Amino acid sequence: MTMRAVVASDHDPSLGALAVHDVARPSPRRHQVLIKVHCAPVNPIDVMILRGTYPALPPAPFIPGAVGVGTVVGHGGGLGRVLVGRRVVFAAPPGSPGTWAEYACTGVSLCVPLGDRFNDSDAVNLLANGMTAVGLTDLLDRSRHESVVFTAAASEVGQLFNRVTRGRRSLINVVRSDTQADILHRLGARIVLNSSTDDFPAQLGSWIERTGATAAIDSVGGTLAASLLDALPDRAELISIGRLSGEPVTIDALTNLTYRQQHMTGFSIYAWLDNLSPARRIRAIHRARRLYGPHGHRTRVQHIAGLDDAAQRLPDLIANTSAGKTLISPLSGATRPS
Repeated sequence: MTMRAVVASDHDPSLGALAVHDVARPSPRRHQVLIKVHCAPVNPIDVMILRGTYPALPPAPFIPGAVGVGTVVGHGGGLGRVLVGRRVVFAAPPGSPGTWAEYACTGVSLCVPLGDRFNDSDAVNLLANGMTAVGLTDLLDRSRHESVVFTAAASEVGQLFNRVTRGRRSLINVVRSDTQADILHRLGARIVLNSSTDDFPAQLGSWIERTGATAAIDSVGGTLAASLLDALPDRAELISIGRLSGEPVTIDALTNLTYRQQHMTGFSIYAWLDNLSPARRIRAIHRARRLYGPHGHRTRVQHIAGLDDAAQRLPDLIANTSAGKTLISPLSGATRPS
């Protein structure tokens, strides 16, 4: 049997190597399920993979898409049978065909069943973003960081992190525009700094000193990440979760790592989940689910695109990510949510 899917024929910085093809529908193996995809987001990691700037790249041609929401319509035996008929948010296994398709296969452990309180657009990034916010909080708790800097803080991960960490520690939010700052102020964020202003370095240093910040969570990279280490105290930690700038972090290792004893590390949601016991994993999922819903975080969606429209117009659809997410719906034409 076949299905329609967005296929990238190459890694292309201009995002021009996409087309919709009829491809073989995947078949689930034992402990895997077949999912009819309702929608899948266009996330930064997807764009980096398509452009060829992510560290681990699938060989071309490939079907993009890291996460999605859909209904389980088949299984390969084992634990998969318990999910048949359930609506789930899921992640595509690394190295497997992605979620920008009519159907996708994944392991049972990479699925989270959804209740009626979640619509597809809110649930679609529960794994990628909601669980990341919970995982980062767990990491900070274990490292005993009481105050932290968070860059790209108006992103969905940043907004969720503000929710999950509220009242638990001091948070210095860093954004790049007044519009993004307004988003966080409406969420009740107390400290929001605009990195595009002339006095940003002085403001950053002042707030780090006042709050006693000992860590920074960075998804931007480049010169901003390096400036965070320079502003943080000795023995502070920089936790990398992305590279939105497209630029690597360049530091003076002798100064930052040897003399000042600072640390650089990274956080991967998949590695974190793999290291959780079943009981801790269930608690983390419940905690992430509580961040969403009618009275919690609502995903801002600016475009819902069908497969053909996504393949033909992806650069236009993601030109202004501050306005909201672009979702790919295999059964939809291009629309703007009301």
